[in-house]
Amino acid sequence: GFTSEKISEIVMDGKIKTCFTLKEDEYEIEIIKMIFNKFLSCKTVSGVYDFLKLNNIKSRKNKFFSVVGLKQILENPVYCKADIEMYNYFVEKGADVCFEKKDLNEHNGIISYNKRDYSKKNVPRNSMDKWIISIGKHKGIICGRDWVEVQKILFKSKYLPIIHNDMAIFSGKLY
Repeated sequence: GFTSEKISEIVMDGKIKTCFTLKEDEYEIEIIKMIFNKFLSCKTVSGVYDFLKLNNIKSRKNKFFSVVGLKQILENPVYCKADIEMYNYFVEKGADVCFEKKDLNEHNGIISYNKRDYSKKNVPRNSMDKWIISIGKHKGIICGRDWVEVQKILFKSKYLPIIHNDMAIFSGKLY
């Protein structure tokens, strides 16, 4: 739904820091909406995968989405609108929310920082209480209510293996 576009470079603490902005891609945003809507109706990542493949919907690299890639899209808060449901979710999870309720709006999306620990091998994901959440300048796509519902469904199935095999008829459906 977004691409990073370099806007400037600044020197901070003797290091060159590059500033980026998120640029919308309307076609991809429609696919993101479709992915979230389909997931909310079928409640499985493999169901979304099957739907996209059946309808020949591909990624920006003209490849079919992977199940893992779809899960990463569904977990990414960048698509979430800066609304009260999102705010309450991140406060409840112990994230460092860097704005107040009065700053919420239905237009902007959110940006998350410190999601991964780059000091460790394989770059593991940090627990949400280490995340930093701020309001972005980009457009929010998915309402907080839907984004939070997706997170609840994904968390319930977190410890089930994500398996998909085109050769087996019930692959990704039965565990």
